[in-house]
Amino acid sequence: MEKIKVAFVIGGLPFGGVENWLFDLVSKLQTDAEIEPVVINISGTGEKVKDFIAANLPLINLNQGKKGLNTYRLDTVLKLRKVLRQIKPDIVHTLHFSGDYFGRLASLNLNTRVITHLRNIKREQKTHRRLANKLLSFGTDAYIGNSKAVMSIIKKDHNFARSECFLLYNSIKFERLDVKPILRGKYNLEDKKIVMGIGRFVEQKNFNLLISSMQKVVQNISDAVLVLVGDGVERNNLFRLTKELGLEDKVLFVGYQQNVGSFLKDADLLVVPSAYEGFGNVVLEALYCGVPAIVSPYVPSVEVVPGGTLVVENDRDKLARAIEKILSDKRLALNMVNKGKKEIEKVSFENHVQELKQIYAKLCTN
Repeated sequence: MEKIKVAFVIGGLPFGGVENWLFDLVSKLQTDAEIEPVVINISGTGEKVKDFIAANLPLINLNQGKKGLNTYRLDTVLKLRKVLRQIKPDIVHTLHFSGDYFGRLASLNLNTRVITHLRNIKREQKTHRRLANKLLSFGTDAYIGNSKAVMSIIKKDHNFARSECFLLYNSIKFERLDVKPILRGKYNLEDKKIVMGIGRFVEQKNFNLLISSMQKVVQNISDAVLVLVGDGVERNNLFRLTKELGLEDKVLFVGYQQNVGSFLKDADLLVVPSAYEGFGNVVLEALYCGVPAIVSPYVPSVEVVPGGTLVVENDRDKLARAIEKILSDKRLALNMVNKGKKEIEKVSFENHVQELKQIYAKLCTN
């Protein structure tokens, strides 16, 4: 039996949940008896590129900069189409808007199946993007949504052609979190209560709200500190806000961390106050590491781990009170973690990969 060749098309490989998932997935599929993966990075950029190269994963960097991601770039479509003709994938699996847009355009009239994998509940604001998503549904054989909330968005905003849809909850490779904690020793935080935020420093993540909430938290819990793991375009704005609020000794920026588990395991609480998410992998990571989580109502991971998370509105005072509540109640925190650990067993990475392979097989059979 010949392997199913799958080309994953993505706009870039920055630090993020989708990129981490793709790294873990391709690492797994590289030795799979049924699937042959290859990743096509349209921009050729991103912090994760070096990780893919170091792991010797099949990676094609199409361009050398983000300018190639502009929607009017016909040359990007043609360049990608040329690569697809050369590698002849059975399936093109697109990720993020740039991957979805260019991947589907470049695949038109090629002998390949196209899967568009959506992971975000944010609705496109730009008219031309909304129109493109609807029209390109006619070049889409199937959609994958990673939560019920995302499946609803697919139905409303994307699947004009009424293509087949699959619900596939996110999972992570939990064993990569089996590392020793180093955060407290490295930054002299042994006696602190650590609140943690993890992700790209972009407006979507609402880290400014988390910093503002910490100003109230430290008034009642003097040994509380906030550790932010990540980087991004909002970095300077977050630095400035921290200084304006007089929290320089209460907020620690540690940058992007490849082994996030070594930091997460030392946390007392994870907070995910995002304005929107497709799922929220970091919540699963936290619970596996024994850390309870507070999430906004827009983080669909609560569909899978309701017992391990506390849902709080994106309000400064309400968020501060919730943080104080969990930091002050060890029994509550432990109860959340115990419930969450039982819940994440149903989204093991092995099961996730098998479900995805079944989707591939079904499409190729059809």
